[in-house]
Amino acid sequence: MTDGTLHVYTWRDGLLSKLGHDLRLRVEPFEVVRDGAQLTASCRADAVRLESAMVGGVPTAGLLSDKDTRDIHKNLDRDVLQGGKYPIIRYVGRVEGDRLVGDLELTGKARRLEIPLTREGGRLRGQVEFAPSLWGIKPFKALLGALRIQDRVQVRFDLPEHEA
Repeated sequence: MTDGTLHVYTWRDGLLSKLGHDLRLRVEPFEVVRDGAQLTASCRADAVRLESAMVGGVPTAGLLSDKDTRDIHKNLDRDVLQGGKYPIIRYVGRVEGDRLVGDLELTGKARRLEIPLTREGGRLRGQVEFAPSLWGIKPFKALLGALRIQDRVQVRFDLPEHEA
């Protein structure tokens, strides 16, 4: 496991979006290997887990029932990330100044993804938003599409700038 955090944010959409929740997912465990400017980050698909629902962009405990949480985990692994078929999520890139340039592999497809970086207090932080459909991931939907997840996610991470 890496001394850092990795979060994924999703947002609801659709006519009945008030019935759903914006979500904050936590990736744990994950591994980051640095070799100079080269950086490789990876995790198992089933390491992407629900941390909390959000209200107004703020993580809020107690909004989801145990059944809701189980259903979200099942849908995330089986339908969205297809963990049985593609168990590993991987990013391979290079630190180039104030950005990370590389390829993100999701659901067996690799696509270029550049991530702006900041350095502060020995930490390397980044945030990027992208459309999962570019990796062939269809946005989750329910109630005949009246409740769905937007075709965008935001990934935020905070890592040690140098290996320990």
